[in-house]
Amino acid sequence: GVAVPDVGEMCDDGNLRANDGCSPTCQLEPPPAVNVIGAIQAARPLGFFVQWSKPSNFISADGKPRAASLVLEVRVLPGETQLPAVSVSGSDDGAEFFGLEKGLLHRISVVSRNQLFSSSSNAITLRGVDWPGPPTSLKFSQLTSNSIALEVSPPVDTGAGAVPTRILRYLARISGAIRLDVNVTSIDGVGSILLRRGLEIPEPEWCKQNCDINVSVFAFNVVGSSRNASNASTAIVVLPDPAAAPNVSVVDNRKVAVVSWLTPVAVQLSQDVEFARIIVSRSKSMQGVISEVNAAKPTKNVTQHEIYSLPEGEQLFAAVIFCNTGLGCQEPTAGAFTKFNYLVPKVIKSVTPNSWTSISKTRVRVEVQGLNQLSDIDKVSLLDSSSLEINLLQEPVSEFQGDSLIITFTEYNLLQSSEIGIVHVLLKSGLVLQEQVSRLAPQSLALLSAAPRAL
Repeated sequence: GVAVPDVGEMCDDGNLRANDGCSPTCQLEPPPAVNVIGAIQAARPLGFFVQWSKPSNFISADGKPRAASLVLEVRVLPGETQLPAVSVSGSDDGAEFFGLEKGLLHRISVVSRNQLFSSSSNAITLRGVDWPGPPTSLKFSQLTSNSIALEVSPPVDTGAGAVPTRILRYLARISGAIRLDVNVTSIDGVGSILLRRGLEIPEPEWCKQNCDINVSVFAFNVVGSSRNASNASTAIVVLPDPAAAPNVSVVDNRKVAVVSWLTPVAVQLSQDVEFARIIVSRSKSMQGVISEVNAAKPTKNVTQHEIYSLPEGEQLFAAVIFCNTGLGCQEPTAGAFTKFNYLVPKVIKSVTPNSWTSISKTRVRVEVQGLNQLSDIDKVSLLDSSSLEINLLQEPVSEFQGDSLIITFTEYNLLQSSEIGIVHVLLKSGLVLQEQVSRLAPQSLALLSAAPRAL
């Protein structure tokens, strides 16, 4: 145990072991040195936090174990000028220090002390780092109709005076029509970021019309942010949204798709729209695009353009977007596409009853496939065996069911028996779809098919 020191003894720890703070002859020994683990820059300028392994207790003059008193020493290199020391409790295992010389290296050590002796720890070096200056230059430009780019050059003073230190990132604070903060990645101090509509800049934040925006950029190092920012402004050109879903008709005898659309007045008057682009895709998106055809800038309400050399027999989608040579085009949404079929309609089969009666007010139901819309049809008629048109007591009813156009003749009147009836469909393209129906009778059915219709 610990005894009360006798005369001539500096301590008495009740044992004869050395290097435990009290020697076998009961004299004080130097306190154990601490081991400095490391130091990191503090989140304040010209400071650091140093950490060490806690030293063991030593024996004091009254013979009792006590923690060593510690002093944090910082010397400025290369001349070893000592900065004011900081006393630290022996029970602590770390401490902060502020007041380093900007840009200079400092040697950091921790000294443990008792009444007679002191022991120095291992030393580490750390440079004094202040807040960085603002970035030197900004380049803010619009790349496409839906993206802008920001490039940032590093500050003249990165925080350590003439000695470069690492710039971790930049913060771009955008104001004006767009209001948000964006982190800019830094590689070797140079920052660059792509700001895209709907991604880095949320859709609601994007300019709805041409607008001016401002950006203030702050630099960040290990200490924190620059006190001042660099500023730049730019104008964003917002191209008009795509046209409403266009009409598409196929001119069968020429195998050409005619795309027509309504052009808003704002597009006609826009100085930024230079041309239109017709997109043909296998889906309601830019994925699967098989054709992109440019057309002159629309200058009238209704515009049409012909598209050739499309894959026959396929279900396709068309959209019209407005473009600028430098900024590209506004990407179409799914709602901007119209489905159509690029195939010449033709008769594939005919189904009629085995027996028939010739009476008035009977019904004939015709199913036609391969048409995109009702407006593709000019006229539907029933003809008798002499190719004379049968008198219709009521106009036929036409409606799409699934991918087929169903035409129902609700009432017609045969003046005399007709061994042969003919369903006659005249398309606006000039093509005639004609199918013979033997023995006109209730529920006679003619199927004329080519491909699914457009929705």
